[in-house]
Amino acid sequence: MSTDYRKSTGKITARKFVLCTFCSSEEADNIIEMFKTKWDINFYKLKRTMKDGSIKYCIQCRTKEGRKLSNLIRQYILKDFEYKILPIQEQEASYL
Repeated sequence: MSTDYRKSTGKITARKFVLCTFCSSEEADNIIEMFKTKWDINFYKLKRTMKDGSIKYCIQCRTKEGRKLSNLIRQYILKDFEYKILPIQEQEASYL
């Protein structure tokens, strides 16, 4: 999870979640389709160029979809890693 801030105010404008799958384009499409079909979470592909010159893909979602993902995985997250998902009090917050 990473956070985007408005430069003028320093307020949080969005959260984004990147799942580093480092897979082929077709595999990323399959993962995106699975999240959409099974949990109604919309991801999109990010293209990454590796050090060896190969192309790999990761998937990303923004705040609204990240809330869904956080709720889906919260029960499986160890206490030491809870900072990686949206806190419960931020689940209902509006960022824009």
